[in-house]
Amino acid sequence: YRTANFIRELKQLLSQHPELQLNPEEYKNLTMLAYDAEQSNFIINEQTAIAERSKSFDEQYQTISAGITIIAVGAILLALFIIFIGYLISRWILVPINKMSQISEEVGKGNLDLRVPINPHTKYPDELDNLANTLNLMLDNLQSTLSEIRSRELFLQAIIDSIPDGIRVIDEEYRIVIANKNYYKQVGRKY
Repeated sequence: YRTANFIRELKQLLSQHPELQLNPEEYKNLTMLAYDAEQSNFIINEQTAIAERSKSFDEQYQTISAGITIIAVGAILLALFIIFIGYLISRWILVPINKMSQISEEVGKGNLDLRVPINPHTKYPDELDNLANTLNLMLDNLQSTLSEIRSRELFLQAIIDSIPDGIRVIDEEYRIVIANKNYYKQVGRKY
């Protein structure tokens, strides 16, 4: 391309300045290397088309690069959003449910003094707050019922112990359910 342009410019220079003369051997070598005007124009046109295509490819590459950048940033933001939502779900839902589950396990083992902690400053109670209130109410009722049953058992035991004869109450499998002090004295066992 440079050679063709150089030869074309040299021809133009020689035609514009006839006083410049080349010897026949130099001119012959020069014309052997030279392209005619059509070939020079064809090469120039091809080079221009290649430059335009190259520019078009550069624009496409920049567009693709920008698209990839947008997709990458979007993917990163989406991942951060998912992590944030997961944290919120864990904080607002899973932690309270795990606390209620642990308290339920302890209640199942017999510890009725535990209660689910409730935030009294909550302006908008949700389902988990309602569940915690219900669980605490159930535990209060269960504890009061058990304490009432224990007091009635003590009262019943006091009534049975006040009877001078030995008394025992058995179930359908012949196990002793309740007995008074005099019965244990009669059979020789400790009360």
